[in-house]
Amino acid sequence: MANHQRILNNAAFLESCGIVGSHLSMLLSRQPFLFSAPESLVRNYVSRAVNMGFSINSGMLVHGLRTISGMNIVKFDRKLEMIQNCGFSKDETMQMFTRTPALLDRSEKRLKFKIEVFLNKIMLPKSVLINNPVILMLSLEKRVIPRWRVQQLLISKNLLEKNPSFFAVLKLREEKFLEKYISKFSDNEEALLEAYKSHHLEDAST
Repeated sequence: MANHQRILNNAAFLESCGIVGSHLSMLLSRQPFLFSAPESLVRNYVSRAVNMGFSINSGMLVHGLRTISGMNIVKFDRKLEMIQNCGFSKDETMQMFTRTPALLDRSEKRLKFKIEVFLNKIMLPKSVLINNPVILMLSLEKRVIPRWRVQQLLISKNLLEKNPSFFAVLKLREEKFLEKYISKFSDNEEALLEAYKSHHLEDAST
């Protein structure tokens, strides 16, 4: 009975922070221990999230809370430090986390590799990653490298009237990308398709 009351109390507290409806259901599914944990612990997690830049009653709070409560402080801080070691300031790193909390769900090795590919291989401006860290959640193999190789080929052949930012290319839906950057150039479609299929990670790291 006591545990049942704790669940009700924690749920009520989370709702008072603006985590309601589908967000509350998501948290119950992904982090069920938060509902049976001591209320002081739940309040501490929320306090940490707020101190990191998430606002009460904002739609992002639940995502920050899920990530923060999903790993111990040592591991959490180590991942933030790794991002900083890739050339980002502490403030820039926190901006990236608050914009895309799930970023830290990735392994340190994988996240570091993705950052290095964007900065050192693709030469994406650092500001783009700071303002749009969600692109670090995209698959290198299935989306990033294929599209980058196609864009590079088009540029090398002077087929583009204007060179769009790679971020703009990444944002396109698959159908729109294929139409705009492959099918449109029928004389070069075979070469573009070959570039599009050449997306192995070992190619990206050379």
